[in-house]
Amino acid sequence: LGYFYQIRYGLYLLLNTKQIEDAKLLIESLDDIEIETNININLFQTKYHVKKDINLTDRSSDFWKTIRVWSEQIKNKQINITETIFSLMTTQNISDDSILLDLKNKNDIDNILNRLKEIAEETTNQTNKKGYEAFKDLDSKEQRILIENIKIVDASPDFNEIDTLIKN
Repeated sequence: LGYFYQIRYGLYLLLNTKQIEDAKLLIESLDDIEIETNININLFQTKYHVKKDINLTDRSSDFWKTIRVWSEQIKNKQINITETIFSLMTTQNISDDSILLDLKNKNDIDNILNRLKEIAEETTNQTNKKGYEAFKDLDSKEQRILIENIKIVDASPDFNEIDTLIKN
């Protein structure tokens, strides 16, 4: 379902960039969805969950796997970090007590960055270990630019809502 969701979401995103001439949609290239324009590159990680009662938290594997992918691309010079918008689209809601809510709203970048660095120092979460390590491998300037360029869209449309949006 997640793969079909990213295809539909990609089509929806491309239709919304119709005012930008020569926009290109790529699926499973640098990310789940990539929209290239003559202005910048927009990378989208899509996380589709059938169950709506699960929330996105500071330690969600969805978030840290996404951070790993983006951090590795930055470290390997696959993307220009200053010309890239990193978007995490999830059908989950962000927990009210999560630093990710501040990240979504761009509240106090210094606090967000410090909190994520603290979380990345944890050693007990084996599921997120590679994400933590990839984030820590970035220098402090790269970490800041990444965090500043992240957009989180929670409670994103499900399959039926995407179909309606595409038709509209």
